[in-house]
Amino acid sequence: MSEILDKNEFNQNLEDKNQMNNDGNNKRNKKILGRVFFILITFIFVIVIGISYLNTHVYFTVDVSGASMWPTLNNQDVLIANKKKSIQRGDIVIIANSGATDKDGNPVLIIKRVIAFGGETVEIKNGYVYIDGVRLIEPYLRYGVETDNKNWTDAKQIEYGEIFYLGDNREKSSDSRNYGSCSIYNVLGVIESWSISNQGLTRFLHSIFG
Repeated sequence: MSEILDKNEFNQNLEDKNQMNNDGNNKRNKKILGRVFFILITFIFVIVIGISYLNTHVYFTVDVSGASMWPTLNNQDVLIANKKKSIQRGDIVIIANSGATDKDGNPVLIIKRVIAFGGETVEIKNGYVYIDGVRLIEPYLRYGVETDNKNWTDAKQIEYGEIFYLGDNREKSSDSRNYGSCSIYNVLGVIESWSISNQGLTRFLHSIFG
């Protein structure tokens, strides 16, 4: 009889130990899950704050409307512009207050390529652009395309603090040949990437960067 009691007591103790071990494992698992959840939430929070900062202070998106930058850019492409990037010759930029308007006469943003800076002399002759008397090599233009001078009839020096800009589709572009040079402060951003034609990705970019 005592042997049976001893065995029962042993089994009970074993069950108690197993239960204690299970309880301990459950607590440890809960702590691990809690830490993982905290890390995940923190990561998501950091990502959201980072995107919000980038959207407010660094990047924004803009849609291409028209063919003035073809073939580099196509109508309805979505562009990502960097507000902080320094402007270099050949950059594609977003320009405000250029003098360009829509059909109702409202000012519009334009997307053009930076050709020259303040202090440089720009001349358009024989279908080519010259800066300080040196022909500008423009590999982004279609083969054989010529640049008409339009209203830019003479060699002119760009005012300091301004830029001279042109569209890649020279026949269809209204740019500095029409409006003159513009203040560098009218440049809202430098294009970082372009030709995003996938509509799902387009909507995603707009949802992030506005």
